[in-house]
Amino acid sequence: IHENMKALDAIPLLTPNVMDKIEAVVQSKPKRAESYR
Repeated sequence: IHENMKALDAIPLLTPNVMDKIEAVVQSKPKRAESYR
């Protein structure tokens, strides 16, 4: 449990720039569904 709680300290480090870099590597963001409206 303590290790999991310690992981919360990393949340402020996940800036939008860092998240974009992570996404560029793992490419796990789902694609948007097309809208036919």
